[in-house]
Amino acid sequence: MSLISFLNNLFKQDGFELVDSNSKKYVIGNPTKDKPIVIRFLDQKLMQKLLINPDLYFGEAYMNGSLVIENGTLTDFLDLAFKNICLLYTSDAADE
Repeated sequence: MSLISFLNNLFKQDGFELVDSNSKKYVIGNPTKDKPIVIRFLDQKLMQKLLINPDLYFGEAYMNGSLVIENGTLTDFLDLAFKNICLLYTSDAADE
């Protein structure tokens, strides 16, 4: 599974744009803002690292500058991510 597929399965409400280290743009979810949050990767290996261990590598990449957030803040992105994670878990619980 690729990181893009994983993120598109996760983000059901709102979304963001992801730009990889080769400047290829991906739309994740369904962004609702005119200027959605943009996550820019400056390291070619970051997509693989995030798929393996996002808890470690997201924060590390943000702190060392190989992940840049545009049109928003880290807090804005985390709010969006946690909202979608909560939706995933509440819909899973409803299915049981």
